[in-house]
Amino acid sequence: FTKPKRYLICGEEQQGKSSLLKHAFKQFLKSEIVPIYLDAKDINQSDITKSLTAALKSQYVNLELEQFLTLPNKVLLIDDLNEIGLNTKYRASFLSSINDMFAQVIMTCHSSFSYISPEIQELNDYERHELLGFGHIKRAELIEKWVSLGVEECIDESSLYDQCDEIKARLDTIIRKNIVPPKPIYMLMLLQMFEAY
Repeated sequence: FTKPKRYLICGEEQQGKSSLLKHAFKQFLKSEIVPIYLDAKDINQSDITKSLTAALKSQYVNLELEQFLTLPNKVLLIDDLNEIGLNTKYRASFLSSINDMFAQVIMTCHSSFSYISPEIQELNDYERHELLGFGHIKRAELIEKWVSLGVEECIDESSLYDQCDEIKARLDTIIRKNIVPPKPIYMLMLLQMFEAY
């Protein structure tokens, strides 16, 4: 959030790409940087001003496009670039417009799009990152939060860690057998099932 660059973030389905952009939106507002969010599924014209005008109307009160474009501290957030409704020629024109207007851009795309993104010249100066699945540490943090939810002030440590170890063992078994990928949504679904059981 502090380095004004252009980023392309790749990830699988349900891995948290949209959640990341929504979190970034809040963080930018706190830092007095004006973000604007676009869902690439809704973009079907290469003229970016139409998409920006519609987004500004729904996201801000009394902020016109001309005023927004003159702001020095603005950022564009685009979700699911791989689902943009433009063909190759007009997608290139759209991305060129973005690069001319914005010094700071964060785009997300599906992991499969990362294979064709190097062929798109307009994305050459974008720093590429990949969202990873939950590792052991993040899974342990999530389980600990789940177990202590609502009783964090009164649960004793031995009870907390006993429950966490039991749930972690169950989760690890399912993940190691590749029944479920280590994504946040699946972790939460499994935790809910264990609790109901």
